[in-house]
Amino acid sequence: MTDPLAWAADVHDVPWDTLEDLDGPATGIPGLLVQAFDPSPQEAVDAVEEIADRVDTTVRLWVPVPEPDVLTSSVPALLPFLVRIAADRDRPDEARVAALNLVADLADLAHRVRPEHLDAAWPGAWADQGPRVEALLGDPHPSVLLLAVDALAREPGTAPRLLGVLHERWEAVGDGGKDGHDADGAQAASEGAGAPPRRDGAGTGAGEAGDRRTRLRLLTRAVRLLGSAPGPTPPEVRSWLLDRGKRGDLDERMVVAFASPALVPEDPLPLVLEGIAGEGTDPAAVRPLWLEVAALAPASDALRVRHGLRLVARALAGDRRGRERIADALIDHPRAPVRLGAVRLARDLVAEYRSAGERWAGPAGALLDDPDPGVRTWSLQLLAVAGGAAGPCADRLAALVEADGEGSDTALLTLALVGDARAATLLLARADRPRFGFGRSGPRHTSGPGPEDVLGRLPAHADVLLPHLRERLRGGDADTEVLLRSLAGWGPVAAPLADDVAALLDDRALTGAALRVLAGIGPAAAAHADRVRASGGVEAAHAHHRITGDAGTALDLLGPPSRQLVRDERVQVLLDGIGPPADRFAPHLRDHLEDHLASGHLRETRALSALWSTTGDTPLVLRCLLSPRNRVLTTWAATRVGPPAVRLLGRIGPEAAEALPPLRALRDSGRRALPNWTEAGWRDALRDRRLVDDVREAIGRIGAG
Repeated sequence: MTDPLAWAADVHDVPWDTLEDLDGPATGIPGLLVQAFDPSPQEAVDAVEEIADRVDTTVRLWVPVPEPDVLTSSVPALLPFLVRIAADRDRPDEARVAALNLVADLADLAHRVRPEHLDAAWPGAWADQGPRVEALLGDPHPSVLLLAVDALAREPGTAPRLLGVLHERWEAVGDGGKDGHDADGAQAASEGAGAPPRRDGAGTGAGEAGDRRTRLRLLTRAVRLLGSAPGPTPPEVRSWLLDRGKRGDLDERMVVAFASPALVPEDPLPLVLEGIAGEGTDPAAVRPLWLEVAALAPASDALRVRHGLRLVARALAGDRRGRERIADALIDHPRAPVRLGAVRLARDLVAEYRSAGERWAGPAGALLDDPDPGVRTWSLQLLAVAGGAAGPCADRLAALVEADGEGSDTALLTLALVGDARAATLLLARADRPRFGFGRSGPRHTSGPGPEDVLGRLPAHADVLLPHLRERLRGGDADTEVLLRSLAGWGPVAAPLADDVAALLDDRALTGAALRVLAGIGPAAAAHADRVRASGGVEAAHAHHRITGDAGTALDLLGPPSRQLVRDERVQVLLDGIGPPADRFAPHLRDHLEDHLASGHLRETRALSALWSTTGDTPLVLRCLLSPRNRVLTTWAATRVGPPAVRLLGRIGPEAAEALPPLRALRDSGRRALPNWTEAGWRDALRDRRLVDDVREAIGRIGAG
């Protein structure tokens, strides 16, 4: 056991102030490392988790702006300390597991980052510590063994040996009973899903139940490793896995079939019916140990079905037909949790595949009268994601809105997305309530629509809505800002309200929203140019240019060019619209773009569009947009990065012919251009539909579509 004083001295021997973590100088790392040596498991784990947040990009929340993975200079210096904690059997088990989990994450990160984002000291640090991690393959603690496997799995040529180690340990563990929950269960639960293990306990387990769980965890990790590791598999290992997949108990068969895509059976439906739907089994008696080990430890029947089907969907990620067959078989199941799981599986299919709305809108519409509220809610969610494909369900949706009960907000939104004229009249029927009655109730786990989401999609029904909107704008309504946000997307259709909107410019709380509406109206609002100009600021400059075409006045409102000014996306949009008269801003736009290009990702496509408009530098634009490393037309197409890039390529025209292959791929893909289909909602699906429209227009303008 390392003496705490000696540990602290070793920590402080490192010049942390010369090293960097994700937030800057790594001066906070030494204190956390000292805390990580605390005998209190909670204190130690808290410290390791805080260290992870400072150095591991994989634990940070995803945002819709591409950020490069990076392995900072503090990580090589940190690695030996994490390995020492993991290898010290006198440390609390929880601390050992947390430290080794971070080692595994960092080892994986080191294989994913681009060379320019990998600190030069990492290869030497890993060469020194890798053998120490390998020694942990013999550790008696199952979580330590499994995380050591994870840490080493990306090393070339290690998979056969690691599979052999897992097989040997599996054979060495006694085969126990069928039930029970060892202290390792919570730890195992999160590991199998590919998420960082929960730091809430990592005992080694005891007795037959612990042995059985440990064997199942080892089997799970072997299947996952088989699915991800290239190269030959030892024959005895493959025989072992195939044997468990055919002749094992239900838990073993489920793990082999669905822990990864490697060994999915040719027809997975019978196994799904047995292992998830509980066919032939009393649902109350089902204790799915395979699910606890391979995914989570859900307490309720509904959660067991949900997480089980999520694992199945992940294993069948490339098999649309297989997932549809499972959803189709379960969607009319007599048990509500199974129907709910099937609807959510179908909703994910609709979110992923552009043509799936037509396939699933009908079954979802039939479930709007289901006795289970969860089934009804997720059926509505499916129809909202399906958008126009939900048209055949319009009568039922209108009835839900008229009933004004649970789900009426989403039903009204879906009517608007379908383009049904009743959406406008039904919205007006709720006009006497704040925010048109939106947000009074609804499931907390979904992002419910607001009035602007519906009203903003009804410009085609302006004749019905304009009298009411004029009255509310003139009456100082509490929802005026909501109305203005909605009207900003109406464009020239909102022209009859220009006088009423301009009258709101004197209200500082509403000035920005009113200017955006006037900018959308365009020349029809030119009578208010003086009032717009007097408002001052970026929004006023943009609105004045849109309604008058006067570039000089708009640029005067912006003020002198500066690097800080062109960082504002609103300024970039304005400069893009003005074009060559704004060429004095071009040097600052170039400097701004160079900063972002140096970081390894192109995020500022609006700035790039503005630079092209002011300079006509087509070679630079094409070089940036079509560089594989920037992934503008692939990974990030559906983020705020993609649409401006697509529209810019269309404006360039025939000179952008080399962009046609990736544009055609976006247009013709059966899948939506979304980074995460299981988390996608109706807004994401709508964004994808708009992206496809932009792509089609760009291809047409470039030519030879």
